[in-house]
Formats: sequence, structure tokens, C-alpha cells
Amino acid sequence: MRDRGNLLVPGAAEVAGLEEGRTISRRKALKGLGLGAMSAFLLSACGSEKSPVLDPTATVPGTDSRPSAEKSPGLIIDEQAFNNWGSMTSKERELAAIDCLAVNGAQEPLPSYNTGAGSHRDVPELWRWLRRRGLFIQKVYEENPTIAEYLVETIITNESASPLKDMQVRSPFESFGMWKTSDIGNYRRAATNEKFTGFVAMCREIDERARDVSGLSVECSFREDAEGNKVLKVDKAVQCFLGDDPSPAVQKFIVDNA
Repeated sequence: MRDRGNLLVPGAAEVAGLEEGRTISRRKALKGLGLGAMSAFLLSACGSEKSPVLDPTATVPGTDSRPSAEKSPGLIIDEQAFNNWGSMTSKERELAAIDCLAVNGAQEPLPSYNTGAGSHRDVPELWRWLRRRGLFIQKVYEENPTIAEYLVETIITNESASPLKDMQVRSPFESFGMWKTSDIGNYRRAATNEKFTGFVAMCREIDERARDVSGLSVECSFREDAEGNKVLKVDKAVQCFLGDDPSPAVQKFIVDNA
């Protein structure tokens, strides 16, 4: 199911952060919206019961003229911001994705965490942060699959054949929960000598009928996004059996005893 030679072992160096830099005038998703309209439409992506609901007779600027009730409730997508995706730089793509998160209230800071011994206890909250992003993208997928694919490859994983990109039925983040994980630290991949700062973990199916069989192995690393914010991304994800750990050399601790 995978190459066992690609094991992970502790390393020393940290992964360099992505290019820093902030762009001042870049909120394409907010173009055409006045401050009053922006605050009226700014919603939580997690579907909180306290989230406002769009007027079903209103139209959303930057989209078509269909009533908003026909779209996902509270979802704002500036499709024009993604029209030239193929010719955009990686930074421009990331800024467009960040804008989409921000205008929908789904842009939140990464939870604080420790490193070293005992830091595995911080991983579940970090995974929940990433999961909320994944569930937001699933909502986008139900309305515009193409833009959802752009978002997942920009803010979740750029692995070409990642199972985290399969959203046809439901989000993988809805199917898998964190089960056991390494401490947060510096690691390297033996096969490529690639170094990264993050953690290696095994998720398991949330569905009780498969939770003792089906697993998802993930390698996650910390980065800086195009605005200089620290974020978490999945470098590699592999579906596997729970008893067939792709990285057995890395010590892991159970963080979910369910």
C-alpha cells in the first residue's frame, strides 16, 4: 500500500517558513461590497446556530442572480477571484483562498502548541482546526466543486493524489478523527532526506462499523501562509488498515481512547 522505505525518523533542522509578506489591497472577495454589506454577509463557516442567515430574496455580489436560498446558507464565493487560477502565482492563489475563508468567517488563528515531550496532547486541537477548514471547503464543493478543489490544494494539501481531496460523497475530515500521534518536533523522511517540523499521526474512521479497521496516516507540517500567519498543512495522507502503520519507526501516543 506504500513504500516502507519511506519511514520517518527524528531530525534536527526546522522547515523554513514560506515567503513572508502581506498584501494591503487584495480583498477581491470584498470588492463591490460596502462596509455595511460586508458586515451583513460575514458569516461563520462552521454553521453556528447564532450565525445570521442571508435574505432568501437577495443576490450575492460577484455571483449569479439566483436567489441565495438556492445556495449553501451563508456562503459567499467570489467566483471572479478564481477565474484566472491557471495563470496566478502560488502567492496569488493562496491570497484568493485566504480571502474566501475570511469573508465567510472561516479564517481563524492556529491554536497554540508545544513541542517536544508531551506535545502530542496538543495535536487533537490542531487537527480540529484543520478539520474546520476541511468542512468549510466541503460546503463550497456542494456549490462549486472547481473552486473547492482550488481551496483544498492551496490550504489543506498540495499532494496530487491525496485522499483528502475526495469530496464527492463527503469530506474525509467528516469521516476520520484523530486517533494516535507523535509528539510535535523535527522529522525527516529517510527516503528523500526531506526535513519538516510537525507531527506524524494515524486517524481512524468515526463510523463505529469501520473504526477498528480503516485508518488514515498523515504527515503534517507547520508553514507560514501568504499573509505571514502560521498554518498547518498535510504533506502526505495514505489510507490504510489501522494495524498497518506506514511509519512504525515514529513513536505515537493514543489521544482518542474511544
